[in-house]
Amino acid sequence: MLTAHLVRDDGTRAVLESLEALVDAWDPARARVWVDLEGPDAAALERLGEVFGLDAESLEDCRRGEQRPRVDEQDDYVFIVVYGMMGAAQEGEYSPRKLAIYCGARFLITVHRERPLTIVQAHTRAARNKLKSLGRGVDQLLFTLIDKMVDKYLTVVQSYEDKLEEFEKLAATITESPGWLEDATDLRRQLLELRRIANSTREVVVELSGDCELITEEVRRRFAHVVDHLRQVVDNIDGLRELLNSVRDNYRALVANRTNEIMMMLTLVATVLLPISVIAGIYGMNVPLWPASDSPMSFWLVIGAMGAVAASMILYFRARRWI
Repeated sequence: MLTAHLVRDDGTRAVLESLEALVDAWDPARARVWVDLEGPDAAALERLGEVFGLDAESLEDCRRGEQRPRVDEQDDYVFIVVYGMMGAAQEGEYSPRKLAIYCGARFLITVHRERPLTIVQAHTRAARNKLKSLGRGVDQLLFTLIDKMVDKYLTVVQSYEDKLEEFEKLAATITESPGWLEDATDLRRQLLELRRIANSTREVVVELSGDCELITEEVRRRFAHVVDHLRQVVDNIDGLRELLNSVRDNYRALVANRTNEIMMMLTLVATVLLPISVIAGIYGMNVPLWPASDSPMSFWLVIGAMGAVAASMILYFRARRWI
């Protein structure tokens, strides 16, 4: 599906929803355009490459699997691979999706299989005639997209912080093996993935804030602030990973302490019963003993001896503060 927002130098705007309409309306000398292509096939990408002069290797990268975030500078444009977030903030569920971007002097092309939240919001602003950054320059729109994407990273980190607070409460109250341990393992994997993406994206933004000819000095300075935000994302993720490890270690320590207490109690019970079992075994033998088995008091004397042994052992354990 193709959606193109075209702004002419005279201020007129147009929304195009087909490649044919885009080809007819596109004038590289007197217009700027943002083309968003979702789930494209090879033919659509090839035709788009012919219109805007895109190299075949980068077009193939748009269709293939996941790649590391990067920037490739060409003569007339830069090819950028970044990752935007899918999901909803209220649900606290996010997943990264690849976003390929072509940025030229007068065109910006975004290619993806699924629309990240940043692209969805950009289309919403465009529908309300608030996509003013395209009229000021393609690099302004590029900055807006990447800046909003990084803001989503911060939102994701905040949702992970809230989830980790819940894990802390559960770890302090649950004594049996809880289901949150599986969720904690999944959260750890997500943190590692987001950290890798944020680090790679920071390298991309650092390059865009450098000597890229297609980006103005003003936008390069604004990209420098995005680098600081990405550094904050990485630092927050590192803190969450350390906190998550502490929560898991504390829970394991609580489980180990409880297991030790149970084992100690079972050991004490077995220790008390051991001499009683010895007495019962001896008097259960079919041999003449004292007191005689035919004596009316023999049963009570044996029971009394067992009780005295058990009581003395319990008193000894208490004196040693074992119970």
